[in-house]
Amino acid sequence: MFGMQPQPPKVSEEEKAMNRQKTVSNFTNFVTLVAAIRLVPFVIEYAQKLL
Repeated sequence: MFGMQPQPPKVSEEEKAMNRQKTVSNFTNFVTLVAAIRLVPFVIEYAQKLL
């Protein structure tokens, strides 16, 4: 009934900082990609007007 519960691995402060940096970087890359995809139709339309 009161068995041992699995403990999560201990994470050092350096690993926490690295994980946080990776998360922010991945989020920034994702937002940039979404913004670029959203802008493509406007860029195409603008390019067609120039030609």
